Amino acid sequence: MKKVIGGIAVLLLGGAGLFAQSGGGANPSPAPKTFKVEGANAVSYVPTRWPQFTAVSAWDNKACGAKLKDEWGLKKKHETHPAVAAFNFAPVAILSEDIDFKKNVGTAYNKTASIVVTWTVRIEGDSVSANPATACSPFHGTTSQKFPGGDALTMLYIKDRGQVGRSVSMTFPDFPDRSSYNPYPPPPPPPSHDPTTTGSVTLTAKDFGGTIPDKFTLEVRWMNDTYGAEITSPANMRNMTITILPIGK
Repeated sequence: MKKVIGGIAVLLLGGAGLFAQSGGGANPSPAPKTFKVEGANAVSYVPTRWPQFTAVSAWDNKACGAKLKDEWGLKKKHETHPAVAAFNFAPVAILSEDIDFKKNVGTAYNKTASIVVTWTVRIEGDSVSANPATACSPFHGTTSQKFPGGDALTMLYIKDRGQVGRSVSMTFPDFPDRSSYNPYPPPPPPPSHDPTTTGSVTLTAKDFGGTIPDKFTLEVRWMNDTYGAEITSPANMRNMTITILPIGK
């Protein structure tokens, strides 16, 4: 009796093996692939807007002094002086990762996979005394300046394709006042809030024009839209996580 049962067991196992080899069952999707990126170095974004000039005493260039107080206050520098290359106002990459989709996932999923991207960035800001001579020269005189906060933005880009998803905005409170004749003011008080921003975007084949390419690069970029402040992201205080979900048809 034991021999008969053993023979049946062998037959069942052999049949199961044959069934598996013949493809009689749904193939499971590959496990998700996760990539993590961390910003190891501190990065800064210089002021992109003029502060509010509350008092101007121009000793020589009276016309410039008048524009500082009446026209340029709080405006984007690249709008008032488009010829000055240093007055940039564009998203700058602070986290980047090259993805080899073909190698890590396979082209069988280039129309059906989902890519979940999340990021966390700590951003600190401080007012910077604006030097009028960078916009009009010569300029000799003094100014008093106010810095009414503003926004720092982060967003996700597919390199060479453009932004995907919405920008994430973080608003700063007012920064300390400055004067152009006092280049070494005391340090500002500690921020009254946690200056950390987070974002998340889920990508599909549609975001790549219908088919996820074999290779692509994802970037978290930022913009400085504060009023006259410089923003900084300290070392090891920003990261991006990319999770690819190889979903089948």
